[in-house]
Amino acid sequence: MVGERDDLRLVNELQDAVDGISSRVLSDSLEDLQENRLVEREIINEKPFRVQYSLTDHGRSLEPVIYAMRDWGVQHLAPPN
Repeated sequence: MVGERDDLRLVNELQDAVDGISSRVLSDSLEDLQENRLVEREIINEKPFRVQYSLTDHGRSLEPVIYAMRDWGVQHLAPPN
């Protein structure tokens, strides 16, 4: 989610981006992120209605940590077979 299209993602886009995640696990994870003020949820009133998530300033403050973890993994972990 970080850095994607101004941090805005639709639920379907998130599910497609995370290989093998179930709708239930994604929904629970997004709810946890929202409760911890890392993402905001917005309902788009169109037919059919859509739900969009975006990073909050609080969530964006984690970007350096996430990128550092990614960089460490690239440097120290072998790619999956």
